[in-house]
Amino acid sequence: MSWAIAASVISALYVVLAVANSFLCYDAFITFRYARNLAEGAGAIFNHGERVGGYTSFL
Repeated sequence: MSWAIAASVISALYVVLAVANSFLCYDAFITFRYARNLAEGAGAIFNHGERVGGYTSFL
């Protein structure tokens, strides 16, 4: 029974630390924008109507 309590406490601490330390850098939002435009069929562009390269992550 004590191992279940210990596992619960460790899991709760892990969740608290994960939430406290979560962040997205600016480059991630650039990648999200490219992915959204690609998924919508506009191609790998940052803004509609502008055909310029601006990749920050080639993955």
